[in-house]
Amino acid sequence: MIPPKPRKKSYTDLGSILILLATFAGAVTLSTQFTVANDCDHSRARALLAFASQFFLVCPIGILTIFICLHGYEDHQVLDAGRHAFVRFQFAVVGVMLCAGFLLLNLSVLYTGAQYLGTSGAVVTGVFILTTTLWSIEAHLEDNKTTPGEQGEEYYGVEEDHTGTVMGFLGFGEELRAAKKVMRRVIFLVLLLELVGIVVLLALGIKEVVDVAKPDACQLI
Repeated sequence: MIPPKPRKKSYTDLGSILILLATFAGAVTLSTQFTVANDCDHSRARALLAFASQFFLVCPIGILTIFICLHGYEDHQVLDAGRHAFVRFQFAVVGVMLCAGFLLLNLSVLYTGAQYLGTSGAVVTGVFILTTTLWSIEAHLEDNKTTPGEQGEEYYGVEEDHTGTVMGFLGFGEELRAAKKVMRRVIFLVLLLELVGIVVLLALGIKEVVDVAKPDACQLI
């Protein structure tokens, strides 16, 4: 029994979501740099904003290489080992850049004077990044015994040296299942941290709004 590899469509669907997210975040952060007050020139907050925007702007190019790599493949076609490794590597790089960009935005908020919001926002963002990372690891520990035909995957000369099969052949099947159970428990704990973080962020945000030193400053109308 060979657990199916992800199909082309699973990667392109994820890529479509990430490219929209990165493009939107990059456009907003880049435009913000040209609209903030001149008093912010050469400030750390503006530098962090520029830093974040560059990460966001590079991400769509990285995702574009994935679409080019998968061009010509059918939606349900399984990738060969080399192409599969490249696509996963590109997603990992893009994911790191996106996470770094959002963390830099949290830090820029911190340097604008909103210390509570900046710090709590960075922590909550980090927790969500941890959740995403754990789910990615858990997905690769999947010891699914589904055969290729049961889910309609089409194999086009794919090397049948999948991790699950090799590990099972070496006698590590039980270890994989145990690792998956541990990972699920860790993910559950991280989800609790997410809920706590959101509540803390909400509380600190309300405190930041109430305790502002100049509540009537910065009136745009």
